[in-house]
Amino acid sequence: FIYSCTPTQLNTAVENKTNEKNKVNTVVFTPQPIASISVQNNTPITVISPNASVTNPTFIPIPSHDLQNTAQPLPITNTTPISPAVTVISKPNPAPTTSNTYYENYLKNNPFPSHGGNDPYVALRENDRQTNFSVSGLDEKEALGKRIFFDTNLSEPKGQSCATCHDPLHSFTTSSSKMVGGITPGVKILNGVTFAGKRNTPTAMYLATDPDFSFGKPIDASPNDESDYSGGTFYDGRAKNLEEQALMPLLANAEMNMPSKTEVILRIQNSIYAPKFRAMFGNDIFSHIDDAYTKLGQAIGAYERSKELNPFTSKYDYFKKGTVTLTAQELRGFELYKSEKKANCASCHVLEVNNNPAVFTDFSYDNLGVPKNTNNPFYNMPTVLNPDGTSFLDPGLGGNIIEIAQKGRFKVPTLRNSSKTAPYMHNGVFNTLKEVVRFYNSACTPGNPDNWPVAEFDTGRNCTEIGNQGLTNQEMDDVVVFLGTLDDGYKP
Repeated sequence: FIYSCTPTQLNTAVENKTNEKNKVNTVVFTPQPIASISVQNNTPITVISPNASVTNPTFIPIPSHDLQNTAQPLPITNTTPISPAVTVISKPNPAPTTSNTYYENYLKNNPFPSHGGNDPYVALRENDRQTNFSVSGLDEKEALGKRIFFDTNLSEPKGQSCATCHDPLHSFTTSSSKMVGGITPGVKILNGVTFAGKRNTPTAMYLATDPDFSFGKPIDASPNDESDYSGGTFYDGRAKNLEEQALMPLLANAEMNMPSKTEVILRIQNSIYAPKFRAMFGNDIFSHIDDAYTKLGQAIGAYERSKELNPFTSKYDYFKKGTVTLTAQELRGFELYKSEKKANCASCHVLEVNNNPAVFTDFSYDNLGVPKNTNNPFYNMPTVLNPDGTSFLDPGLGGNIIEIAQKGRFKVPTLRNSSKTAPYMHNGVFNTLKEVVRFYNSACTPGNPDNWPVAEFDTGRNCTEIGNQGLTNQEMDDVVVFLGTLDDGYKP
């Protein structure tokens, strides 16, 4: 547990955790030299400080998720003796100007004890490092789901959590710096090769708005529209809803690589949040593996349906409320986005439906003629993972619904936070939004003036609604600028 607080606050927190009968190692970070620390009940404490002489510090209260932006802790003079349970780790070099770097450097070399992994980002951002279980306005089930979402014990080997790929600092996708060829590596290593899946990590945000996978009329259907597949999660719709989706990466050998449901539940049972899991789902829940596994998905789903992942705080949202105005270029981009005769984005990335806030998708599936990503590491994976080698073609929905007509169709994603979630498309083939807009603009233009590579599946591609839009370079820039208004966290 990470605490940074006054001795009284620290002692209270440690007492509370001890009363829960959870054996934890509390880590206290202090980038400046400190004097001392006192704790009660001999609960294990690790103090990380630039000096080896520790007698009694005061720490400024810091929510764990705000460590990157905190003020530095301040020393005081008080002479309470050091508890025998305190471990002092000397850091003789001067502390850096930003505390975040200091914490991360420590964690990279010292696996965080309550997680069994060494992912510093997960350890730093886990908001559940507090004495009360409710976190950031979440209800009990959402807070439990959040703890599970950030638990790096739930992979084999340990070290990867849901948040490793769905990183809150990157709109719940993977930082491009952690990707290889547009794909997020897993944790399994075979003969020196780190397993990786075939697809780019989609955002986990706004999945709460997705309907269950089904065959029927799309949400924006006109009377003459035919029934089709829509909804569900993953690019190929193989999970009916996000509760099902949340469970699948745990057992996927290219992702978290857990050997079985039983092993997953055993690790939940041995976790620090196990008492909360029992309290919520029944004292004997861990005796029923399948039921416990389903409840695990429900808890993660509750978190993914919370306001943390569905905030609706973009400039566009405030614009629709009349709170702010868009710039001239943003308005030009918005008009192009809506126009059937120009960009025509709204034909699939629809705006408001039935007065609900726009999530910029109709949840349908489409074949855009996306080319192969030749840098995708999946092509070089062992045959146990990819028996087709470099000839692999991703069938998309056609791998879930075994029909030739579904091959090459992928789920239409939300465009919220799209400027923050590069790379793009199901295989990460495009690195910028400008590339994506250019592809939409000219991929079906006679003569292929922009020299797009051949599509993975050319048969059945949608060249009716997109691909020959005739946008100028300035108009493409305007659309990209408008898409930036869909990023959450705007301050009006």
